[in-house]
Amino acid sequence: MIPLKVPAHGSPLLLALLTLVASGATGPLPPGLAAPHAAAQAKRPQSQAAQAKPAGAKAASRPNVLLLVGDDIGLADTGPYGSEIDTPHLNQLAAEGVRFTNSHVSPVCSVTRGELLTGNNNIEVGLGTFDYLVYGPSKGKPGYEGYLTRNTVMISELLRDAGYNTVMAGKWHLGLGDGAIDWNGEIKPSTNEIGFDESFIMAATGDRVPTVFIRDHKVVNLDPADPIHVSYKLQFPGEPDGKKDRASLKMDWSEGHNMAVVNGIGRIGFMKGGTKARWNDETMAADFTKEAVG
Repeated sequence: MIPLKVPAHGSPLLLALLTLVASGATGPLPPGLAAPHAAAQAKRPQSQAAQAKPAGAKAASRPNVLLLVGDDIGLADTGPYGSEIDTPHLNQLAAEGVRFTNSHVSPVCSVTRGELLTGNNNIEVGLGTFDYLVYGPSKGKPGYEGYLTRNTVMISELLRDAGYNTVMAGKWHLGLGDGAIDWNGEIKPSTNEIGFDESFIMAATGDRVPTVFIRDHKVVNLDPADPIHVSYKLQFPGEPDGKKDRASLKMDWSEGHNMAVVNGIGRIGFMKGGTKARWNDETMAADFTKEAVG
């Protein structure tokens, strides 16, 4: 994971914003951790940038801020930190931007993203369930809701307050609210409710259902005549099954990745419908790149 800033002269902005997020730590967890954002925001002083800039104003001449987060990428996997792997674009971003020499992440993907977005410990923002040693007995308790709770200010909100247009593209897996998701209607709350003007995401991970992209509050390319059904407990009759149809898979499954079969790959969870909306695993990286850079 490499946070980068382009160009170099803009580096103080990103560092300052990270500091502002970090300074918003909530301290001991109060009852009702998943408080509405408005209530949490009211308890915090507004950023200096937000106070000085009219609401809705956008930055016209400020440097761009680019934050890249990659799962399963170690420090030694990128050129800016001495890797033998050829990463010319990352090398250029590091050369023209900021290269951190002291940064820390969690070995768990969702925990890292939650902490980066908020500047808080993962348990302070509801993501303690990703510590699997305490998952069972703690699930649902304050700090262990399993989704990003709204008791803090996001770096995306600070950037938007400062006049930036904000975009999120890629893997989310921080939850979309605390209730059942209507995949066939308006998906809300989504990333738009926490400071992103635009978003193009997968709700969870590439190995989970539903295997669809979400643009803002809607599933992309969804045919209303072919609605999406999702279950993490029961298979839908007549749908491919990873355990029963193992010989037909493009790649054999590992434990747990043997439920629904989408694009010849066993997934976590069961899915039916949404045929036209399903992503193509082989072109997923290109799809996200196109959305991110235009």
